[in-house]
Amino acid sequence: HASHSHAYACVQCWSDQHTINLRIMRVLPVFPEPPSLRCEVGPLEAWYTRPAGAVLQLTEVGPFTKEMADWIVGPAYEAFTLHFPGHTELRLLLDIRPLTSREPAARRVILEAGAKYLRAFSHVAILAPTKPPPLYMTTLTGAVALMSAFGPDIALHPDLPTALKHLGLQPGG
Repeated sequence: HASHSHAYACVQCWSDQHTINLRIMRVLPVFPEPPSLRCEVGPLEAWYTRPAGAVLQLTEVGPFTKEMADWIVGPAYEAFTLHFPGHTELRLLLDIRPLTSREPAARRVILEAGAKYLRAFSHVAILAPTKPPPLYMTTLTGAVALMSAFGPDIALHPDLPTALKHLGLQPGG
């Protein structure tokens, strides 16, 4: 999508007749369609795809919290498996480009769930943070290697078009 060539769009908020330039960095959505799921506790959205899979996107610049991790492995995963019952070749794209930091407890939640749930996926692609916190890429690369041992093809990708093409994902699953 040509309109998705810029990673971020600025939203300006105006308050009280003073010009307060509050910049909230938002990622442009992966697909033009409304998301299938929206997180209630943080800026996360998900789209079901064809073939059977999902794109999970962090939609604003900021930290990844334990509450967001709990939503992914709880309500979002449950809705996803109910939407695609019995599928064992699911595909997943994690777009965490706007991540600036993550709570240590969030990492623990994701790694524990990964060991349990990754068998449902045949392919996982990750769009890494554009401006990762110190040592984060080392940790992420290690986590990818660890989770790859559980079965699915997991790969880090440099950009959205490459990741979507690798997984063959289209909206509307």
